[in-house]
Amino acid sequence: MPGVSNHHEKHLLQLENKVNTHPMINQVECHPYLQQRDLKEFCEERQIAVTAWSPLGKGNILQDELVKSLAQKHAKTPAQIILRWHLERNTIVIPKSVTASRIKENFDLFNFRLEEKDMEKMSKLDCNGRLGIDPEIEDFRFL
Repeated sequence: MPGVSNHHEKHLLQLENKVNTHPMINQVECHPYLQQRDLKEFCEERQIAVTAWSPLGKGNILQDELVKSLAQKHAKTPAQIILRWHLERNTIVIPKSVTASRIKENFDLFNFRLEEKDMEKMSKLDCNGRLGIDPEIEDFRFL
């Protein structure tokens, strides 16, 4: 079965009940301000990979003081800290950029790791900071 987008737990259960299977991948809004912990756990239990839509929170999180301090600590950019955070949470991340230097920067994530205490601090940034349309609204259209 292919992948889906914007499917929350109830949507995935409806799909599972209708076709007696589940998708291989679910792309959802996910970033430090909207961490989707319960949904990620649900997907992991069913071996559904999660891809982060707007992994950098449309750039809003790049100015977060904690992210900037971790960037300084690890001699990386705020974007690299956020992308590494996604990887360490087993989230597929495909950052969008057309700028060659940023694309190169986005690949430079594999020569460092965030410490457990860094990950714990990042987990506290979650504030249900949704930037896109919420798939839970009544008239959300799945195409």
